[in-house]
Amino acid sequence: MTGECIGGCNDGWQELECTQKCPFGQFGKNCSEFCHGCISQMCDHVNGLCNNSTACKPGYVYDEYCNTTCIDGLYGSHCRQICSPFCLHVPCDRTTGECIGGCMSGLQGFNCMQVSVNTAECDDEVATRIGIFSGGVLLGILMTVVVCYVIRKKRQLQNKQSKEKASTKTQSCSHDQQHYDDVRMENVSTYQELRKDTESSEYDQINTAYINH
Repeated sequence: MTGECIGGCNDGWQELECTQKCPFGQFGKNCSEFCHGCISQMCDHVNGLCNNSTACKPGYVYDEYCNTTCIDGLYGSHCRQICSPFCLHVPCDRTTGECIGGCMSGLQGFNCMQVSVNTAECDDEVATRIGIFSGGVLLGILMTVVVCYVIRKKRQLQNKQSKEKASTKTQSCSHDQQHYDDVRMENVSTYQELRKDTESSEYDQINTAYINH
């Protein structure tokens, strides 16, 4: 009897008797998976959950496992940075943003943002490209600000109109009540005057009858 696990080991374990944890930076069935995206490659040997759950290594989308790399055109921490538009071949390096395939004609440097000294004749074209790229970024920011401003103004206008409608309704009700009170007082006054005239006429008739008698 050898103690060998004939059916294999559970996730995160290895060796014949399944008594050995996966090596550092590895996990899963037969320790065949790697936690490259975790900080310092430290993860749970069974399921690959990163020990440090606050961030991932640059070049990986942030989640608990840090096992998804940046999509083409993005790089850096949480994939928040954009590759240079002047890289000769996309994508750039997902970790550093370096144009690993070289630069467009007339450019050089880590991210191809420097004008090549040996290709001064391309300066105008390069400047135009850089200007277009910068202008596009500024335009995007401006459009975002404008949209937010319009939405805010629209909400303020709607609130103002709602208040004005409520105020108009209140004034209308007040006006109707005042009109009713005026008509009521006018009717009372008319009734009192009519009653007064009637009583006066009756008294005159009684006095006349008494005198004649």
